[in-house]
Amino acid sequence: MRNSLVQRVGRLSIAVLMGTLLLCAPGCLIIGNRDTYTYDLPASSQSGVFWPDTYLWKNEKRVTLPFFRVENERLPHDLRMLTFDQTFMRTDKGFEKFIVDTMVLEFANGETVAVISTETPLSERTFAIPEPGQFCSEEATRVFKGVITQRTSFTLRISGRAIRDDGEAVPFQATEVYRYDGRRRTFHTIFDEWANC
Repeated sequence: MRNSLVQRVGRLSIAVLMGTLLLCAPGCLIIGNRDTYTYDLPASSQSGVFWPDTYLWKNEKRVTLPFFRVENERLPHDLRMLTFDQTFMRTDKGFEKFIVDTMVLEFANGETVAVISTETPLSERTFAIPEPGQFCSEEATRVFKGVITQRTSFTLRISGRAIRDDGEAVPFQATEVYRYDGRRRTFHTIFDEWANC
């Protein structure tokens, strides 16, 4: 019985040692310095059956040290546009493409940036709506690199036309608001990342 107890203590010691080694692995503790935004789409801000949704893709520099990793988000950030309706409503059903006439950023200080305008060649502002099996393809997301240049709130106004399979054009417009909530420090572990994969 004494041998059995010794074996159990030995196994427990090995488990604790392995756990300690994992916790001390490079980059196990992740410290983030993040730009935080609150996304808002006012109910009265959209019209039309289908319109493209957007989201932020933040630029990040990573530094890995023996016991932790620092992830520092820094400007400029990218804006990404989905070329399909990601919700269960599937408002893009029956449409084959859409044309963006204007996409304008309005920062809190009054500065405006025309991401897309009517002067942009038609081929560069016409986007095919992917089939359901192609939602993870590169064509399903369009990237506008480095257009977010300020750590402030901003409003994105989009207008254009969604083209049905039969050629009918349905106009749309939407106003998306990104409220800047400041810089925030976050702490999590590499195991949290694995759990989210």
